[in-house]
Amino acid sequence: MSLIVFTTSASFKKYISGVMTEDIEFKSVLTHLDSVSAGIYFLHISSLGSDCFKWLKQLDGRAMCRAVLCSDKPNVAEMLESVRGGAKGYCHSYMQMPHYQQLQRLVENGQSWFPPNLLEQTFELAHRALNGVDVDVLLEPLTNREKDVAIAVSKGLTNKKIAAQFKITEPTVKRHLSNIFKKLQLVDRVALVLHLKSS
Repeated sequence: MSLIVFTTSASFKKYISGVMTEDIEFKSVLTHLDSVSAGIYFLHISSLGSDCFKWLKQLDGRAMCRAVLCSDKPNVAEMLESVRGGAKGYCHSYMQMPHYQQLQRLVENGQSWFPPNLLEQTFELAHRALNGVDVDVLLEPLTNREKDVAIAVSKGLTNKKIAAQFKITEPTVKRHLSNIFKKLQLVDRVALVLHLKSS
């Protein structure tokens, strides 16, 4: 999959050239969507600003076009806006090579990657937001066990910890998560947290 990086920052351009092993096409202006082809698009939001979100929303739904927003100062609000816009990833612009490689691998396979520390903060926000919310209404289509798993995810528990808490296997947790995402028409854990927080 081709890698396209939108940035006006010379330092970010130099850095990402050093951590990505594939050939990269650099652009300093967000491409008109008529000329967008399949690939992973890294948008350096710190140099391009809020235009990234507008561009991202227009990109939504184009097959094989996956966007990742890179921020010099990542934060929960920006990450959530990225998710709402359809980004498959959000990261610190200058994170280490192994993280970029993992992000690229997951995004190429249609999965998502977000900074673990920001996910933890998001889960904590969602957990606090759930206090006083009728969770049963939000999770009505789910079985009791699926509801338990969904609430555990909102608390930031890993699959391993969820499996231990409910005395089930990790593959069973994954199966429950797959059913939860399908029934609630969500794509991943972050979307589940947003769903629980949105009411």
